[in-house]
Amino acid sequence: MKSKEPIFLILETSTEICSIGISKGRKLLSAKESTDIPNHIEVVHQFIKQLIEEVGVSMTEISAVVLSGGPGSYTGLRVAAACAKGICFSLSIPLISISNLEGLADYAHRLEKVGDYVIPMIDARRMEVYSSIYYKKRLIKEKFNIIINESTFAEYLNQGGVVWAIGNGATKTSSLIDHPHYITIEKKCSAELLCNLAFEKFNNNEFENIVSFSPFYLKKPNITQAKPKL
Repeated sequence: MKSKEPIFLILETSTEICSIGISKGRKLLSAKESTDIPNHIEVVHQFIKQLIEEVGVSMTEISAVVLSGGPGSYTGLRVAAACAKGICFSLSIPLISISNLEGLADYAHRLEKVGDYVIPMIDARRMEVYSSIYYKKRLIKEKFNIIINESTFAEYLNQGGVVWAIGNGATKTSSLIDHPHYITIEKKCSAELLCNLAFEKFNNNEFENIVSFSPFYLKKPNITQAKPKL
């Protein structure tokens, strides 16, 4: 496939979904997904091979590797980062990192109608979410984690603005935040959500340092030591 538009290999493994895609410019050509979290490391490589054959490109035609930089699953993010770095090193191509929160917000802002505030949310288990806050497409609060309660985001709702909460962490907030201007939109993280921003970052030469890049975990991993055998 010969094209003047860049071709991206996209890896989104920050949540329970392993989503691998190939895009041309802003358009997703094809993607494969799995929810088998323990086997993310295996399916990533399988999906890449399958997509390359399905779409009809060679690895040497890939313009850049696009990676969801988090926040989210510690293991999922590390698996994708290691894979992306290896490909970028071997092919001498750039690495592009996009936060999944940015991807969700970008999706919302490209819809026909959108709230005054857009709040992307990633499920962080129980009633906690990873989030950021946009007002009229302008980022006003950078990535943070918060435990949702009845008064969360009241400062924005009480100003009369319409709040859109979007992402796999948004749905569980609807049972707590009862307000006519609080709207939840269930949207999974996927390779498709990163296509538009990938194209923009590529054209602006916004690339990561492949050696020093590390995903944005936001919280330390929950690692426990195995109990000794008796």
